[in-house]
Amino acid sequence: MSELLSLPKILVTIGKASERPNFELRFNLLQNTVIRRINDGIRRINAEHDNSREVDALRKKTKNLIDSIPFYETYRFGVESNRLKLVNLSTVITSAISKFSEVDDDTNLTAAEASDLATLQAQVVAGIRNLFIVKHPDVKDGDVIEGIKKLTDGLEALTPVAGVVDPEGTTTPTNDNRELLDTLTKLLNKVNVAETVSEDTKFLANKMILNFNKKILETESKLLDITALEAFKVADEIDALKDKYRALLLVISVSFEASSSLTDLLVDSIGPPRRPPPGSVMNLFV
Repeated sequence: MSELLSLPKILVTIGKASERPNFELRFNLLQNTVIRRINDGIRRINAEHDNSREVDALRKKTKNLIDSIPFYETYRFGVESNRLKLVNLSTVITSAISKFSEVDDDTNLTAAEASDLATLQAQVVAGIRNLFIVKHPDVKDGDVIEGIKKLTDGLEALTPVAGVVDPEGTTTPTNDNRELLDTLTKLLNKVNVAETVSEDTKFLANKMILNFNKKILETESKLLDITALEAFKVADEIDALKDKYRALLLVISVSFEASSSLTDLLVDSIGPPRRPPPGSVMNLFV
């Protein structure tokens, strides 16, 4: 036999054969440990960025704002409805007052004038009773609608008749004609004032609704900023955590492969012992 088996090579080869399975087992155990650490890290990151209280508070604020809008819209509707009714009421009252001066300039009513006036008077009473009393705690309207309604019963109790219209300031009236004229005149002034107030309160109601919508948009925008920003922060920190452990595993894996390659080179470099050439003194030791 020209060559003998190399014991070092056998030992290295056996060691190398068992090295990979052992590494893979240890690597799998390490991976499981890394996964647990990553999950623990994710839970910690989520806990550190928990803004549920602030988010819940903003959502509650948004809901309260949205729930309040119908109240303001109802108020605006009532104000606008009153304004339109007041415009019509002013026209009817003006027509009623004109009946006193159609023929004899507020000194006498004919039967036809009295009849027409009674019809218009009934329309005025109905129009007043059809007005809404709408209130808002933040709007002062001077109780103009209530002031108009207070005149309703007194107006309805008066009866226009064919005959004289007493001079203004008469203390012993002949009939209801003078009081009816004075009441209609007073009522017309109140209606015109109420119409102006209704126009102003309608503007305020629109402004309040716009402000509420603005607050809703601002709150929702803040809510979106908070949730989106925190989501990005959490995602970035989780990615950084994963990258950290991914790099660790990669270094370990590369180190093993490098070590395995060096072992292969070592095995290849170890050859079997050769016999000394014939006649060599080294044969005495073989």
